[in-house]
Amino acid sequence: MIETRKLSNGAAVLFERVKTTGTVSIGFWYPHGSRDETGEEHGYSHFLEHMLFKGTEKRSAYKIAQEIDRVGGLINAFTEKEATCFYCTIPKDSTETAVDVLTDMIVHSKFDERELNKEMLVVLNEIHSIEDSPDEKAHELYMKLLWDNHPLSRKITGEEADIRGISREKLLHYYKKKYHPSNLVISVAGNIDIDSVYLLLENRIGVLQQEKYNIARAVPENYNFAKQIKSKFNQVHVYTGTVYKPSPLLEEYYDMVVFSTLFGESISSRLFQVLREGKGLCYTVYSFRAYFSDVAVWTIYVSTTPSDLEKLLRSLKEEIKKVTNEAPSKEEINDAKTHLIGSITIAREDMETRMKRLARQYILRGRIFGFKESMDQINNVDKKRVDNLVKKIMTENHFNLLVYGKGKTKIIRENKYFL
Repeated sequence: MIETRKLSNGAAVLFERVKTTGTVSIGFWYPHGSRDETGEEHGYSHFLEHMLFKGTEKRSAYKIAQEIDRVGGLINAFTEKEATCFYCTIPKDSTETAVDVLTDMIVHSKFDERELNKEMLVVLNEIHSIEDSPDEKAHELYMKLLWDNHPLSRKITGEEADIRGISREKLLHYYKKKYHPSNLVISVAGNIDIDSVYLLLENRIGVLQQEKYNIARAVPENYNFAKQIKSKFNQVHVYTGTVYKPSPLLEEYYDMVVFSTLFGESISSRLFQVLREGKGLCYTVYSFRAYFSDVAVWTIYVSTTPSDLEKLLRSLKEEIKKVTNEAPSKEEINDAKTHLIGSITIAREDMETRMKRLARQYILRGRIFGFKESMDQINNVDKKRVDNLVKKIMTENHFNLLVYGKGKTKIIRENKYFL
């Protein structure tokens, strides 16, 4: 059972009742993230994600952790380009505790100066750790090349200089401007009584009135590139992909899910079977999708050794050209569809996955799709629709390539673009 309601202050509440589970997952989502920061606010959303765990007027940082820990629950948070989320997954009998802790964090955080200074060191360590993670570093560089100075290209964490420039006054101003409960999307999945949880939320935060924060976003411009950047690491990390404007029609989303699954999102996919199993050119290879409010990105990631780089790139180029010239067969499409249906069926057992699914669909699409509707959409994908999608996204001037690491390749010099 899926239901959408509004609190008195306009915050959206999404419910999915699952009677057969003993758990509940609750997410407090703000539909803005690092993309929505101004030039003086880089890294603020992510830093706030950390600071809301650092103590409230009635709970210390330890007490926040202890109250969820003692019932065997999980409390966590994450920041994305267009969303920030604080969430708990707990036994169903501890739902009120989770709501109380989360609402206390988002409404009554103290922003203690000593805690802020300590957390600054933690975030700086997080930023530095990415420098030792070549795949993450390569992805950051890929985003920067893809969108230049557009907000989507920036690190979610901000740069070191941004974090060192944060003060309590600046962070508190940002918090009060954007993180009021009236801006929330609250997602709840699990064994709940909907009326009781709604009343709980209404009493704690629905009564807090404030004008909603309006988000204004500039549409990104795509910069085509094919580039190699040297690194200190022994492995070579390759990102290649395309940017396209997603259709408002739901059908195209499912066409893309099916296509990407058969091409690179499963171990029976073309990329895995040809590049890894068939030719042994890599250990890791996959494709993935990213959707934003006004643009979509489809990307392939591969890591290889410098000695195999040239072979890998030529084989990858060959597979991309092959799927462009000869669209996937009906058999491949049907296998991808049954894979997806099976994966969704398994994922339904996890309440955290359900909670995130509710919120992401609501924030991106403005409504929630039930399990049957999603299954029907997948089943309706056919060869003609996948063929049309491939023609749309596999256009020459949309494909980009980043090679991060050692090794020489002629492909970049021979071609302005990867295709």
